[in-house]
Amino acid sequence: RNEKCVWEVDRNTVRISSSAAKRNELQDSKYAAFAFDHVGGPEVKTQEIYDRVVKSKVSNFMSGINATIMAYGQTSSGKTFTMMGNQKSPGINKMVVQDVFRLVENAGGKKYSFFVSYIE
Repeated sequence: RNEKCVWEVDRNTVRISSSAAKRNELQDSKYAAFAFDHVGGPEVKTQEIYDRVVKSKVSNFMSGINATIMAYGQTSSGKTFTMMGNQKSPGINKMVVQDVFRLVENAGGKKYSFFVSYIE
């Protein structure tokens, strides 16, 4: 089909407006809406995502609470770049590792064991 689809981000909700939605194929409304814990549009920098979403989870992790960070989105929306980064702009993974080792260094000799999984 040759249909126009518009994505709109409003706080933690993504709305999709399309011809299919207007024909009530997606919902009984003019759009489909999906709610998430956090939504970052194309203007949001990785550091902002880290500070707003991830940093508190690292702190909790260091206190023994398990943590999961997941990037979800359509193909080519920036998930891998956000998580991995590059030489000029570190990704979430690198920021987490840096924070963890900084916290370990400041822990006054306390010993830690870490188990990490990564799936792409």
